[in-house]
Amino acid sequence: MQREEDCHEITFDFKFSTGILLDDKNEMIQNLVKNFVEFNNLLCGGGISGVGIYDEEERMSSEEMLQRLTKYLQAKHADKLDSIILTKFDEVSDEFINVKEIRINEEQT
Repeated sequence: MQREEDCHEITFDFKFSTGILLDDKNEMIQNLVKNFVEFNNLLCGGGISGVGIYDEEERMSSEEMLQRLTKYLQAKHADKLDSIILTKFDEVSDEFINVKEIRINEEQT
């Protein structure tokens, strides 16, 4: 999904804090869609296990999108989320591979 020629998308997995209930995870994702994705006129797909966020109109680079997403998650969901793990689609293995972990809950060690 995250191709070099297309710098208007990011894919990532959630690393939730220990003890977070499924209902809380679903609520967090619903809030993410409403308050980040829709607010920024972006598109998304996925769910609890992994998410892709896209800028179909190519207004925002993947780096800018990631910066905004990180700030949003740190401000609104740091109590539920330890980090996000950026992923990249590997065509050879035909699966997503982990690229980089970004800390959301800075208090977590």
